[in-house]
Amino acid sequence: MKRRKCREKVRFSTLTQQSIYHAGASCSLPVLGFTTILTLLPAMIYGCTVPETTAGSVQTETAVRLMETCNTPLADAESIDILVFNDDRMQKLDTYQRFDMSACSSVKVGSTAGDKTIAVIVNSRVDRYYWAGVTSRNDMKNICFNLEDESRDNPSMSGEYRIRAGSPVNLKVERLYSEIELRSLSCDFKGKGYEGEQLRNVKVYLTNVNAEAPAFNEEGYIPRRIINNGRFNPEELESFKEPETMMQELPYDISSDVKKPYVILRCYPNEAIEESPGTPFTRLVIEGEVGGITYYWPLEINRDDGGNGIARNCRYVFDIRIGRLGNTDPDIPVKAGDADITMNIQPWEEKDGYGVRF
Repeated sequence: MKRRKCREKVRFSTLTQQSIYHAGASCSLPVLGFTTILTLLPAMIYGCTVPETTAGSVQTETAVRLMETCNTPLADAESIDILVFNDDRMQKLDTYQRFDMSACSSVKVGSTAGDKTIAVIVNSRVDRYYWAGVTSRNDMKNICFNLEDESRDNPSMSGEYRIRAGSPVNLKVERLYSEIELRSLSCDFKGKGYEGEQLRNVKVYLTNVNAEAPAFNEEGYIPRRIINNGRFNPEELESFKEPETMMQELPYDISSDVKKPYVILRCYPNEAIEESPGTPFTRLVIEGEVGGITYYWPLEINRDDGGNGIARNCRYVFDIRIGRLGNTDPDIPVKAGDADITMNIQPWEEKDGYGVRF
């Protein structure tokens, strides 16, 4: 899939080449900006080395341990891009490297001495020449991910940390997307004129979904590109690598007996302060038929009790018991009393650190 870019264009600079050798083979590695020593430490079986190409510069090495906050080992990553910036007023790029964790289990990247900002992007899904447009840390605000390209096994992740070159650091990389889980669902229409009816042909999906977000963001996440705007749009589902993370149909009817479908959907953060046509709140929608008529139960995600919407790298877990008919419009949230809703925010299971050295 062709990658969409953010609204602002990025300048492309001259790209230099130097050779990198590992396991007896050679390939080309682009280095952006000022080139310094780039040395790959030997792995368990295969080694990676690169010749020194810069003379006269003050160089140092920083030990970095990447801490992942998802269930995917970094060793399975499609790509890991590392950019080191000078931590000064200009914040110019010092060093860039892309590496394959399957080729080298540990790396060692040199940089010039001084205060630095290290940025790591995992599974960017662009080729290495894309990064020729990044000449300073300010350019990183234009680097975006697209929800259609996300994979549960290889999610897009990023992390950034300010350091003094030469000082060891633990750097946490996090998923950009969050998950919405429907853990349990039931309905009880006791005392209503439609008592005993079941919910049939049930679908579960998200509406008003933020589908584009920056890899690095210092403020709240505001939607950049909305899909399923106000209702489910099956045509937009066609562009997804994993469409089941946007909508699922339940293979059974829903009654007073609690079912546990464990439906897990995916979206990028949406922390808009106020709802407007350009910044609608993301909703979890239960769609189903009662007595042959289709109804909708749209639930706003983390907006009650002071909630600020969907944050990055979180899991929102719902247990829902429907008590009355829903709305005929999928964009009108259910009112208090329409359903008994319990929502919990759960953190990702954090893995042990994966050793990567700069």
